[in-house]
Amino acid sequence: MQEEEPKEPEGTGDGPLILVVGILGLFMQALGPVAWVWGNQALKRARPAQAGLIQAGRLLGMIDTAILVLVVVAGIAYSIFLLHLTRMIGDMASAPTPPSASTPAHKLPTRPHKPILNAAGDNSQD
Repeated sequence: MQEEEPKEPEGTGDGPLILVVGILGLFMQALGPVAWVWGNQALKRARPAQAGLIQAGRLLGMIDTAILVLVVVAGIAYSIFLLHLTRMIGDMASAPTPPSASTPAHKLPTRPHKPILNAAGDNSQD
């Protein structure tokens, strides 16, 4: 008689591993999409006993991916803010500076003289 080789049980034993990847994704967000995709694939062929762990890992992967997207969007927004801020500072640095109190009178900008008009509208000095 020939002995039968033991068959591997159907399904996947990846449940604990997907859960660990989902938990690690909370600290390293790049693992979030991995846990999510891997969980989706494993859930199709999972044994009922492993489905809970796979679902938990997959859910953590979704949360990790959402955090990753928020971090990337916030980083882009912050970069745009800094770009505009540096442009504003550059524009302010290139603008002419107003005279200070210590500027000598002969270096102050002058305006053309406008005649003072009296109530009659002429500039005669009665």
